Amino acid sequence: MLRAIVKLKDLGPVKTFIGIEVKRDRSKRVIGLGQSRYIESINSKFPFHDNNYRPDITSEIHPDSGSNYLSPSMKKQYQGAIGAIMWITNNTRPDVAARVGIKAQMIASPTLDDWFDLMKLGRELFETKDEVLRLGGEDELIPEVFVDASWGGHQSDSVMSRSRQGCIVLLGSSCICWWSRVQTVVAQSSADAEYLALSESIKDILYIKSMLEELRIPIQNPVVVHEDNTACVQMVEEGAISRKTRHIAIRERLAIIAAKDDHLVEVCKIKSSDNFADILTKPLARVKIDIVKQRIGIVKL
Repeated sequence: MLRAIVKLKDLGPVKTFIGIEVKRDRSKRVIGLGQSRYIESINSKFPFHDNNYRPDITSEIHPDSGSNYLSPSMKKQYQGAIGAIMWITNNTRPDVAARVGIKAQMIASPTLDDWFDLMKLGRELFETKDEVLRLGGEDELIPEVFVDASWGGHQSDSVMSRSRQGCIVLLGSSCICWWSRVQTVVAQSSADAEYLALSESIKDILYIKSMLEELRIPIQNPVVVHEDNTACVQMVEEGAISRKTRHIAIRERLAIIAAKDDHLVEVCKIKSSDNFADILTKPLARVKIDIVKQRIGIVKL
């Protein structure tokens, strides 16, 4: 043991790590990762709950647009709130990743409407601050991947017709990896957007599979990847280059074909209503958000 080599001080089970709180339910063999204290701290810094607060606006930016843009001082507050909420989404709350990502697209020239949307998101986080990301349990450690893309995405000057893509990786019932980001190229169709998202997810699968093998956690092939676009699934199954797919970059095409030929993944069609990654591509209705949160383990422990 390491204690035999160097002097160590036992501080007991970890309770916090870089601002992330660790809770345990040993009877169910689960741990929960939360950030309630951090959420409370940013709630006192930004006026999330002050419905009467009216930020300063300016007409100097795009005066003919008819929009009320935030003043330079308020823009800094907006940018600070975006960064604070993104820290939460990257660590414990994938359910708000797409919504804060969309608001981050407006970070260069946010409007009054963007401010109110962001404050509403901050209030939601504060009201659910006791929810944690649940990990562990008795489920067998079988990876399962959900991928989605919103063709065209939420438009802004910084995005210009590019789609937003998202991915969730479950290991058993534990959500161990997720991301929501804008694609680097403009997709020609919804199938193209889904295809590019699928390719990105496979890169994560290969990395996670390698990491688990190093931890001596055996993973059986193929890993199931859930995709809700029929045309995208057909493109993967056919594998060949056609007139409709020849414009897709070789590195994106080979990532899928190589994984398929090596039987590392199996792309399965799923209903859009059952695709958890939908929450990472666009804002959803409250009912759908609550269902996805329960399924990926964002709960009160």
